[in-house]
Amino acid sequence: MLLALNLGILVLNSSALQKINEDKLFNLFSLYGNIVRIKILRNKPDHALVEMADGFQAELAVHYLKVLSYSQLSASLH
Repeated sequence: MLLALNLGILVLNSSALQKINEDKLFNLFSLYGNIVRIKILRNKPDHALVEMADGFQAELAVHYLKVLSYSQLSASLH
């Protein structure tokens, strides 16, 4: 499920996140804008937060990653 708001925070949910670290997420999302912060939730290892500099950059990432299924990664923007 993909939602777009102007805060620029992506919420990622996938079982593949247990195999991905912050560096790999940075490399993936930095193609679409400036990354402010990345956090993999330790109490929910299949969830991660990616904060981008603005909402447009986050919407751009969601737009292009909707087409590409990166290890069954789903993203929603909050």
